[in-house]
Amino acid sequence: DLDEINSFMALSEVLGHLFYLEDLGKIDKLEKNGKFYYQS
Repeated sequence: DLDEINSFMALSEVLGHLFYLEDLGKIDKLEKNGKFYYQS
């Protein structure tokens, strides 16, 4: 298990990669019922 700061850093890393891939047009972000889903 990760402590609070490492959980935050891990989530930030994942989101950064998702945003980058979305900017490149390699993945799409969909919103459904207030949740975001990513697909390639």
